[in-house]
Amino acid sequence: MIYADAIAKYKSVKLLTGTDEHGLKVYRSAKHQPLQQYCDSISNQFKQLANSFIKYDQFIRTTDPQHIVKVQKNWNLLQNNGFIIKDTYKGYYCQVEESFVNHKTDQYLEEDNYFFKFDKDYLETCIKNAPSRYQNELKQLIINSICISRPKQRYYWGIEVPNDNNQLIYVWLDALLGYLQEEQHHYMHVIGKDIVRFHALYWPSFLKGINNQSTTELIVHNHWIRNNMKMSKSLGNVIDPFQLLKKYNQNQIRLYFLTQGPQNMDVSFEESKLEKCWNTYIDQFNNILFRLFRPKIISPNLLLLQQHLLDDQLIQTKQSFLELHKNTKAFLDKNQFLEGYLELQKIFVLINTLIDKNQPWKMQEQFQKEQFLSFICILISMTQQILDIYVQTPNVITPQFKEFPQNNNVQVTVDLEQDLRLKRFIIN
Repeated sequence: MIYADAIAKYKSVKLLTGTDEHGLKVYRSAKHQPLQQYCDSISNQFKQLANSFIKYDQFIRTTDPQHIVKVQKNWNLLQNNGFIIKDTYKGYYCQVEESFVNHKTDQYLEEDNYFFKFDKDYLETCIKNAPSRYQNELKQLIINSICISRPKQRYYWGIEVPNDNNQLIYVWLDALLGYLQEEQHHYMHVIGKDIVRFHALYWPSFLKGINNQSTTELIVHNHWIRNNMKMSKSLGNVIDPFQLLKKYNQNQIRLYFLTQGPQNMDVSFEESKLEKCWNTYIDQFNNILFRLFRPKIISPNLLLLQQHLLDDQLIQTKQSFLELHKNTKAFLDKNQFLEGYLELQKIFVLINTLIDKNQPWKMQEQFQKEQFLSFICILISMTQQILDIYVQTPNVITPQFKEFPQNNNVQVTVDLEQDLRLKRFIIN
């Protein structure tokens, strides 16, 4: 969720999230509670969690009436286009995965259901578009069809198949169709490694079945683990995010998740590393702000940088900064937040070293001091534009530019009213 939010924030795209609320597992988890009441409770918890960490554009619930209408409408499209047939299934069913499997389980079924027919040539194309590290695995999953409905007498909780009230729509068709947006031409799915086949093979095939030409980019992450095992409620090794929020603030958790999280490999969750990650950040970037703004060496007057008067030291620093800034953005373009943050840390070192060397609080000549501080303010502002993806920083500088200025005179407004908020931010 945090990973997806960071991508959406950096690339300025809409973020959709929500809750999948149908299926046999949900039905059994509800026990004796009314099903809709149970779903409302769980969805509200997830929404509360999402509101604590991310800013989404739409929260989708698969029990929402508009979602149900959308799913049934697209079912009819798939059926009218010849992708859905009715047939008899004979084989084993896995209740945990809520799917039919090729290996023996404790439940053998023989029942009439609806099936979605795959285009095998198109599946080959889908595999080529998937992340390379999953392509061999996906090649083993090419099949002729999948069962996309379940008998209501066995499944109990789901969206009814249009014109057949004895059948309910399979949760993975139900849930995936929730992503569909009008006039959307490109999707980015941020998913865990255990559900790649649904998004790499099923989703694009469903799109093709309804004549939707949209493209999809898969961004696949690994798992948080504890004691070398995937977190699971049944194992009792999960981290309660609400308890975590009582101990740490959103910035601390977000920074740890983005810079130490399981983007390319499974990662063990450790609170000591979360604390170390935050303390390192405080020692680096916040140290820059603290040293410049707490002593109030920057006046609230308008600062004016005249680039043609920069000395060799600042010119060299500017070149080094722009190279690091470029490297950071290159990593973020590829959704590599750990690598991007390592480049940001080099920028922190660059600015701190410049401040150490020049000690602006000791400068006697006012014009020289203002030129130096104006230059530093530009570095800070450009750094914050990227850093805000990782952590919400105090807005101590209001820049009049988005990139390093090319003209000679650049104005930078400094808001010293942020000073107390800055102090609280550092203490946190």
